[in-house]
Amino acid sequence: MNCLEVRFKILQFLYGELTIVELAKIHEHLKMCQQCDVEREAIEIILAQVKGAYEDEPVADEVRQRVFARLDED
Repeated sequence: MNCLEVRFKILQFLYGELTIVELAKIHEHLKMCQQCDVEREAIEIILAQVKGAYEDEPVADEVRQRVFARLDED
């Protein structure tokens, strides 16, 4: 798996939405690629902060879908 493929799948990776094979490939890539691993860590931190900021407030499904769609575009 190359950096571009990892970037396209990183959110699915973080949410546990990939197959065992895809997970293994991304884990292997992250072990060898410091740049992708730093990006993964940054995204994890951002997601944790967003979750923490709104933990007590439910997010409408429509809003959640729009946010994830936008993140996938980037």
